[in-house]
Amino acid sequence: QIPIGPWAKDPTLKELGRFEQLHMQMSVASHAPALFTRVFAWPREQVQLLIEGVKREFRTRDLRLITSYRFVIGRSP
Repeated sequence: QIPIGPWAKDPTLKELGRFEQLHMQMSVASHAPALFTRVFAWPREQVQLLIEGVKREFRTRDLRLITSYRFVIGRSP
């Protein structure tokens, strides 16, 4: 599990959290517009407001958000 933001006490997890927070903010800004404008037919202005709100939530220190990753490696026989 990786924290989102620099709230962890462990220095290594704190640094990972900073990178993960930046990654999440960049991801929402690049993935959300296509989904919300094409699939849900939201106007771009409303999508931009949503993105700014999500970014603001990622920056708040009141939340202790975590994420996890699973890596699957396959080889052909």
